[in-house]
Amino acid sequence: MVFSFLQLSELVNVEGYSDWIRLVAEFTLKSLQSWQWASSSVYYLLGLWSRLVTSVPYLKGDAPSLLDEFVPKITEGFITSRFDSVQAGFPDDLSENPLDNVELLQDHLDCFPYLCRFQYESSSMFIINIMEPILQIYTERAQVKTGDNNVELSVIEAKLAWVVHIIAAILKIKQSTGCSSDTQEVVDAELSARVLRLINVTDSGLHSK
Repeated sequence: MVFSFLQLSELVNVEGYSDWIRLVAEFTLKSLQSWQWASSSVYYLLGLWSRLVTSVPYLKGDAPSLLDEFVPKITEGFITSRFDSVQAGFPDDLSENPLDNVELLQDHLDCFPYLCRFQYESSSMFIINIMEPILQIYTERAQVKTGDNNVELSVIEAKLAWVVHIIAAILKIKQSTGCSSDTQEVVDAELSARVLRLINVTDSGLHSK
């Protein structure tokens, strides 16, 4: 389903819109949780949500879009589901790992950043809060220089890889109109700082010893 900027204004005024957007949100969250089987659905659903949020600046009238309510849940659900995919592991078929499927990874990350930019301060805070403890554990293990549990370390590294991919995708797209440019630049810097901290740890090479 494709929306133009003008069509969103018409859509929010259609009777039953609130029920429709709620059901789409519920279906999206369930699809995200079923990452093993719903990767294609997730691609199209993220595309739908990205079109909706990029149409908001052109929305006319007083009818609520309800995107403020549902988009943050989709944003957090996507990140959480990617972490779940890492935690589940891939003992049989590594091709099922979304991180190893470059084409699918690119498809998802083409759309997802627009959802993050929609409510950038809250979504970035979620990313930082979920990344900080993992980065802290990774840093501490590098400093201790003791033998790591390879499986556990691989999970940590895969989660960090997801966060880096997501941050890179966000920084690649232009700033949104829903937040001041100064604020977005500050948030961009905060996210970039976390990635640079990770680079410093990986450049030390201690985890590979």
